[in-house]
Amino acid sequence: MTVVRTLLILMKPVGLIYLLWEYKLAFLIKVREVIALTYRVITKRKGEILVAYTKNHPAYNLIAQNPPPGMVLVRLSSRLKPNFFLNFLATKIDICYEDAPTPVTLRTNQPIVKESECPYFNKAFLTDPQIKKIFVYSHWAKPDCPDPDAKMEVLHPAPILKKVKPKRESKRVTIFMSGAASARKGADILYQAFENVENKLASPYQLFLILASNYKSQEAFYPINSTCAERIQTLYKRSQTKKNVYWGRIYPPRFVDYIYDHSDIYVLPARFDTCPFSVFEAMASSLPIIVSGIQAFPELIHHGENGFLIDVNHYDDLQSQEYFEQAVKQLEEYLTTLITDTTLRLQMGEASRNRVEKKFNLAYRKNRLKEIFEEITTTNDLHTRN
Repeated sequence: MTVVRTLLILMKPVGLIYLLWEYKLAFLIKVREVIALTYRVITKRKGEILVAYTKNHPAYNLIAQNPPPGMVLVRLSSRLKPNFFLNFLATKIDICYEDAPTPVTLRTNQPIVKESECPYFNKAFLTDPQIKKIFVYSHWAKPDCPDPDAKMEVLHPAPILKKVKPKRESKRVTIFMSGAASARKGADILYQAFENVENKLASPYQLFLILASNYKSQEAFYPINSTCAERIQTLYKRSQTKKNVYWGRIYPPRFVDYIYDHSDIYVLPARFDTCPFSVFEAMASSLPIIVSGIQAFPELIHHGENGFLIDVNHYDDLQSQEYFEQAVKQLEEYLTTLITDTTLRLQMGEASRNRVEKKFNLAYRKNRLKEIFEEITTTNDLHTRN
């Protein structure tokens, strides 16, 4: 763990360069996307469907990197300003495949397929004739409202099923949390529970904790109260003195795959979340999962089968001190069980992998997208001819 922690720290300057290239330098991103779109238009073959998608996210990128036959995807996540040349390129796009709040700015009259990870999307989408389909990530994300044209359909995200390094019985146990290691994601709950377990099981176990990403991450849709903010800042500062804990960003992002392979338990005690891709990745890595019993998590994790759900049913305010203490207590209990019962830990990890293979299959997701895109373009061509 000391070697991994040192490597992660040394990679931070490289990560800054990657972050600037991938997210911060808007001009370079626009240039890159225009070049990619131009190339896709020039090399597009007869009969191929050119799909422009808007979200830089594994759920989309995995499809774009290895699309089904007859489909070509190009990412247009930046807000490109239309001009004569871009308008010409836009006419070659067959379908706009959009994250619910993020439209393709170059679109004209192309049919649109929307995708949403939560039920709070604009309900006007359901009656907009240009929007042909709305995929939602989970049953929780499918709102209970009129859907006259039956546009909504549950289509779960799906990870790549890579060959997994076999997990073995060991007294060395690594606990992993990825995404935004913030108060919304429950990083303070995990860190406090880890400290408690570490004090209780100091011997004969060697325990390690990796919290990937920044504790300062905050979103406008879920404001954090001052108590939570102060607590997580205090715990973060405390973690920086511990050699068996790494709390920070991981660069390059592909190094996260290595962390999954060398972890034993995945934990995400979020106060609010939707259907995070990190949980699918952890399941595909044969890890037992501990998450909060909120939003879509109960659809992914079956309590006692491939992990544990932290009970939130008796609490209206998940930022309260009372909830924090009870969540830490529950998480401490579940961590202790999985650390000390190696057989159960391995069984739950295997159950996670089996569940992904059967329920959240990338091949099924690709095939379903292809079916819908082909159906839409065929219908659109017929209307154009008529």
